[in-house]
Amino acid sequence: MRSFFALNNINTRSGISVFLTVLLFTASINFLGCETKKEEKPVVVNVDSIKAVVAQQIADSIAMAQQIADSIAMAEKARVPDMMGKWTGALDGKATTLTITEQTENKFSGTIVINFRNVSNKTVSGTIDVENNKISMRDTQKFRYAGTYSGKLSDDKTKFSGTFTIPADNNNFSFSLTKK
Repeated sequence: MRSFFALNNINTRSGISVFLTVLLFTASINFLGCETKKEEKPVVVNVDSIKAVVAQQIADSIAMAQQIADSIAMAEKARVPDMMGKWTGALDGKATTLTITEQTENKFSGTIVINFRNVSNKTVSGTIDVENNKISMRDTQKFRYAGTYSGKLSDDKTKFSGTFTIPADNNNFSFSLTKK
């Protein structure tokens, strides 16, 4: 009889083990593996709105590039040219040399030598209108033939040409000088 109880006890234990294993397996499938899938909605892409956004970004980039180019052009134009040095050429067909010895921003001074029958050696001072590329200059010494020089600076800032005016007798002479 003892052997019957021992066999019965083993069967009961193993039956309970099998029962618990099946119960645990079923519960885990119910909780973990039987999840219902949510229906995914398709993503709708509005191509027209994307095109509009990209077009606006391109337009903004072009506008910004134009502003930068305009700023650079304005800065280049507004840069005060270096007038220092020798400028040679002619005034009324006579050999002329302008030597600029001092310059502070748009103001400068120096000497001009004009080879008339009697060589004229005069001190001058002047200003540069950077925005309009114009130069105004005057003889600083007071004498009968003292005058004013007004002209334009070339875009490459190497040529200065214009008119020399002597107010005492209202004479005008053209000049053209090139920086050396």
